[in-house]
Amino acid sequence: MSGPEDLVTAYAAAVDARDWVALADLFVEDGALITPDPPRSLEPVIASIGRDAIVATVRKVEGFAGTDHVVDSTHWQVDGSAASGLTIGQAHHHVDGPEPHSWVWYVEYRDDAVRTEAGWRFATRRLTLARIEKQPRP
Repeated sequence: MSGPEDLVTAYAAAVDARDWVALADLFVEDGALITPDPPRSLEPVIASIGRDAIVATVRKVEGFAGTDHVVDSTHWQVDGSAASGLTIGQAHHHVDGPEPHSWVWYVEYRDDAVRTEAGWRFATRRLTLARIEKQPRP
């Protein structure tokens, strides 16, 4: 990965492909993913620390028929071997059945990343949800 912005697209691709090994590798060993607890909170309130805990949290998407992540924008500030970024996008969580639909999360990630010997890795991702919408699937 050439820059920290590449982490964002790699994260989306790993989750959509359910490639948990690739997902874990995007974080430093003691990295953190801080997620909301909808509907109680749309703010980041639940911390998963370490690669195994992060993967366990994200694997909850396996309860859906599939996911599609869309990155609308990502902006990073790099200071030597550290970077901070803001990513805005959508996470579509697909549900099959008699009424196929998607739960669309409008997401905002505030990220801290570090340059390691293996390249850029997330140190911390904080996920805030602007809103959640139920949309029909084609």
